[in-house]
Amino acid sequence: MRCINDSDIGTRLRELRLDIGAKMIDIAVEFDISMAQYSRLESGKARITVDVLEKACKYYHSSINYILFGEEQVHGSIFFPKLQNFEEKDVRRFLKILTCLLDLDALSEEEKNTPMYKMFAGGLLEMIPVTANNAMPYVLEYEKNIHRKSENDMIRLLGLSRFKWNSIMHGTRVSDIMIPFVISQQFGYDLNFLIQNQISENLFFDDFYQKLKKERQTRVMKLFDEILVLGGQELPIEVQEVKSRLL
Repeated sequence: MRCINDSDIGTRLRELRLDIGAKMIDIAVEFDISMAQYSRLESGKARITVDVLEKACKYYHSSINYILFGEEQVHGSIFFPKLQNFEEKDVRRFLKILTCLLDLDALSEEEKNTPMYKMFAGGLLEMIPVTANNAMPYVLEYEKNIHRKSENDMIRLLGLSRFKWNSIMHGTRVSDIMIPFVISQQFGYDLNFLIQNQISENLFFDDFYQKLKKERQTRVMKLFDEILVLGGQELPIEVQEVKSRLL
């Protein structure tokens, strides 16, 4: 089970710093914190904040899951590499189209309870502006509604104070890393999505693609590639039904 281990996070921060030959003071300046605070992070005597975590990811070209848990980024998807040169708003649009091509409506109730299904077939992403700085308030509102829970139920479930709940739901920037961590543990959403409102590469779509018959796989990939070439602006006749389902 995942846990936030300050000592392990500090070790990874130190290794990342040494890999590029930087001094502590250089990184402290880069992260806009004091030298003493950065030293405490590396020694595991302080907990990393969301702001510092994001700066570390950007500076080291690393991932949230690696710095927090030592997990390498997932690679091997046949779909996500095709989207790497598109903006986030287009990535979401193309993956929504892919959801329709794969006909995920045929999934079991258990499979439909996964975060990626909720995002692309369950309507969650329609609630979240691409420009939102994080997805947490939208995820919490969505989960509250689909599970028919009250705010008090959600507060108790996540172990939050009323003040923290209100801050999150009003879009106040979260500093405490334990807040997105607890949300992720409870509902399964990727931390990169919760914290940065970005879709990370994963094998969700590939897993269901592999279950299709070979002819269906060929058809899906052909249509998906055509849509990418056209930029989704002029969909070919054979996917007009897909377009209509997205409007």
